[in-house]
Amino acid sequence: MTDGSLDRETRVLINFSETREFLREAYRTNAFVELFDLHVRYQLSPAQLARVVRELEARHIIQGDGEVASRYSLTEFGRCWVIKYRRLIFGQYDFWRDIPDKYAEPAEKFRIGIKRDKRVLTAFDAKTLSRRIRSS
Repeated sequence: MTDGSLDRETRVLINFSETREFLREAYRTNAFVELFDLHVRYQLSPAQLARVVRELEARHIIQGDGEVASRYSLTEFGRCWVIKYRRLIFGQYDFWRDIPDKYAEPAEKFRIGIKRDKRVLTAFDAKTLSRRIRSS
């Protein structure tokens, strides 16, 4: 499900769960989202919220309510952006689960072969163990 048009910065931005939670909440409410509510509801730290706000504001996806904003809403561009990447934001997809084709190997290559060595099998055989115990 990789999107070829998705640049690395956008991929990293959406991969953070706090970014997805923020965007989901802002899109669903269609109004201003209080940062403190997100902190309480999703147990996001102030540092996580600050990073999300900084990244999304720089991309003009959200806008604050005043100079020192504690509430944010999606811009018109932000709503379109969320719709464009809706599968990645609202879905259960995580980029870290992607394995590039060059690293994907067939399972047979990593199969561990167990050779049945008679010495190993007889060492753990019950009759052999009981004979060794009696002889010592």
